[in-house]
Parts: sequence; C-alpha cells; structure tokens
Amino acid sequence: MLQAWMTRNPVSNPATYKEYAADCLTAMRAAVLPEVKAMLLGMAQQWNEFAQRAENRTLSQPAAPELPKADRN
Repeated sequence: MLQAWMTRNPVSNPATYKEYAADCLTAMRAAVLPEVKAMLLGMAQQWNEFAQRAENRTLSQPAAPELPKADRN
C-alpha cells in the first residue's frame, strides 16, 4: 500500500521522510491495539529507510558546478 502511494506521490526530501516517520511513532504511542502499534512501527522504519536512501542519493550525486562570481547576479 505504501509503495503504491509513493509511486503516485513521490517525495525525495529526507527531512519529509523523517517527519513522516516521527508522525508514525507519535501515532504508535497513542495506539491501543498491539497490531496497530506494530504496523505503525513498521511504517516508521520504512520511512526512515526512505530517508536514508534519499540521503545516500544526495551524497552520491556530484555537486553542481559553481558559477564564477561575475555570473552569479
């Protein structure tokens, strides 16, 4: 289900993924049913994995060339 949502609504910002993970953990703490807690924990772990992958992609991409000072304006 999450995979289908991600395909339709791509996010590439690691901070956004981490925010979603934190939201899942907050909901998990408020949940009563063990099954719901387990599902939300799994979702938080998946969001954190997405964040790590996005960070790795960012680190592996070469930096954009810097423009000479005269061309920055």
